[in-house]
Amino acid sequence: MKNLTYISVISAALAVSACGLPGTFYAEPFSKEVISGNDFNAELAKAYQQRVNNTIEFDENWILAGMYTKKGNAALAGQTVLPWDYSVYKEQPTFRTGVPSDRASKYNLAGLRANLMSALDNGGRANNPYACAQAQAHYDWLIDETFQDTPPAQIDEEDKIATDFNRFLNECGGTPVQAVQKNEPSAATEWVIYFGWDRHDLTAEAQNVINSVVGSVKQMAGSALSVVGYTDTSGSATYNQNLSQKRSGVVSQSLQSGGVSNIQSDARGETNLAKPTADGVREPLNRRAIITLK
Repeated sequence: MKNLTYISVISAALAVSACGLPGTFYAEPFSKEVISGNDFNAELAKAYQQRVNNTIEFDENWILAGMYTKKGNAALAGQTVLPWDYSVYKEQPTFRTGVPSDRASKYNLAGLRANLMSALDNGGRANNPYACAQAQAHYDWLIDETFQDTPPAQIDEEDKIATDFNRFLNECGGTPVQAVQKNEPSAATEWVIYFGWDRHDLTAEAQNVINSVVGSVKQMAGSALSVVGYTDTSGSATYNQNLSQKRSGVVSQSLQSGGVSNIQSDARGETNLAKPTADGVREPLNRRAIITLK
């Protein structure tokens, strides 16, 4: 009976161990898989395979390797695999411990993702599969480095990943987004809030940017802000004007709730497009509100 109990305890322990390291049993086979083809999904699977191998070899992080493996296998299965939304990723308990709240604003992760999605959705996957796959994998890599408690000695690695991401994004068809330097709030004079299609509610990314703005402005006595809302070209001009007003209004209200009082709000609809498009185009980079330090 004691032997049976011992065996049962060992089996349970192994089961718990397997659950605790979900990538252990399938990340390694994927890391050695021969991947053929040069379309976007094949190139994306190869790019995630690079991340799996790097994560196993250098970080020995099987949970993260498993997360990359799932994305690589989904790409091999022909599924549409999107870059991580960092507001979802950071809720993973493994990665949120000890992470400073301003990490997201350091590299303007919301702006980078919006630009990447714009490049992917506007022909990048078909026209530049390798560059776009590398851009997506590097974006995810930047997120996993950003939301781990990175030692100071590895900060330069994050900067290099961000630089390589921008290079691949440019080749993919996007325009690199200027990073906002952490710990230098006075250097920033403009911030961009992005919205979903036909929406004016604030995402977690948007709220993080607003929190960063509030923290910066509070250090500058007497500072005034301008908030201007915009839309893409889908919908009528009248509807878009009203929608842009709602966007600037919700951003202004959130800033006021944070303690910023001197705010001028404006709305310009589908004018002054960040990325020029034809009428009726749902362009993520144009669905925005711009906060400017006056």
